[in-house]
Amino acid sequence: MKHAAVLLSLFLWATVLTGCSDNNNYDELPRPIAQFVSQYWPNSDIVSYSQPAKDDYQVIIKNGPSLHFDAEYQWTSVEGNGLPLPETFVFNCMPAPLYRYLESTQQTSQVFSVKRDARYYYLDMFDSDINYSINSQTVTVL
Repeated sequence: MKHAAVLLSLFLWATVLTGCSDNNNYDELPRPIAQFVSQYWPNSDIVSYSQPAKDDYQVIIKNGPSLHFDAEYQWTSVEGNGLPLPETFVFNCMPAPLYRYLESTQQTSQVFSVKRDARYYYLDMFDSDINYSINSQTVTVL
């Protein structure tokens, strides 16, 4: 009987620990970042959320991308970690001329990561890299 009580106690303790380790960390995310994640990766678990620098927030989604945001909670990079980014993200978050190029070349489902700064968007595609100049609105395939 004592042995059964010990086993039951161990089972309950393991269940509690397992339940705690599955926390998806949504409560820790600033609201704009949580809304962004929910829009493009709905029902996903957050593996980690951190602020490695004053103006940089990092979110890692379980079995999904790694995201970086600036001080204003605007995305600066999305790394698919081997998976293509959702086409809704590509449609909504790329400048119209860049999206039209991707659509005309049938590559909207082949974007594996994207980074942006004040002057450029940098895309890692399935079999090439693309740079897009915001000022000149030109696409360069590398």
